[in-house]
Amino acid sequence: MSAVIHASGLSKRYGAKAALDGVNLDIQPGRIVGLIGPNGAGKTTALKAMLGLTPFEGTLEVMGRDPFRQRHELMHDVCFIADVAVLPRWIQVGQWPRFIHVLTAPTAKGCWPRPRSACVSACASYPRAWWCSCIWRL
Repeated sequence: MSAVIHASGLSKRYGAKAALDGVNLDIQPGRIVGLIGPNGAGKTTALKAMLGLTPFEGTLEVMGRDPFRQRHELMHDVCFIADVAVLPRWIQVGQWPRFIHVLTAPTAKGCWPRPRSACVSACASYPRAWWCSCIWRL
């Protein structure tokens, strides 16, 4: 079985600082992998290289492609979810599904986007949702 991600001698420098220094790894299909390390250990740099967002030295293949040279093709098969917290501090976990449903559910006529009044109503239910208007404008 060939690796989904294969790296050999993966290196990246920022000036004199080596963010990645000869990393070798093979991640097989179906595996769940976490990158763990202190700040500056190269976790984000490795992910950027795997996504084709930064040039690197060494060999790197993601799903059989060079992510930097074949990024367009790779993005048809890859999804990346950043480690950014998406749940605002003001909302409880149990409230989130209802909040999203109100903003995204089809109207009675099955059309989208929701009427602005529905968005305003949902935001009124969660007065600390300062970003509601931003969602509407997207």
